[in-house]
Amino acid sequence: ANDVYLELYAIDRYFVEEITWADEIHRQFFGLESTLSDFSDIVGQEIIIKCELMIHNDDEEAKSLLFMNHFKRLLCGTDARTPAYPEMKFVNVVDPSVSKGAGLEQLTKHFGIDLDRVMAIGDGTNDLSLLEKAGLKIAMGNARDELKAIADHITLDVDKAGVAAAVERYLL
Repeated sequence: ANDVYLELYAIDRYFVEEITWADEIHRQFFGLESTLSDFSDIVGQEIIIKCELMIHNDDEEAKSLLFMNHFKRLLCGTDARTPAYPEMKFVNVVDPSVSKGAGLEQLTKHFGIDLDRVMAIGDGTNDLSLLEKAGLKIAMGNARDELKAIADHITLDVDKAGVAAAVERYLL
């Protein structure tokens, strides 16, 4: 109704209802190809694990806010950015019970690892819950201020191999 561009993600692919400028970003940066589909055709056929809104102008920002306000009791959204496309905002839309922190808790429980022995690295607001759960919290140099505020250490920026620097310093 509000002409919002959405991407629906299943385990092994993602769906779009139209090919846009976003497809080129996915191909170049992530190496992903979209599956063109009418969303009503995939209901009940695919398990959708997340939705994503991609924003690169004020009009898209306004539409995404309308979308999130409409579903505010059912879904939550967190912003993610990448240095490769600094003008872009990616909004990950998921069930409110889903978070990277909850995923980390389940993973450590499965493997019998104490959360105090886990190092987590993040840069976006969708990484807040992840860092909050980890014993060693590392923020990327280009991370949002909220992450830097709770981090034990700050590593280099993403495009300066910050993850590799953190792994070398704290794990090797």
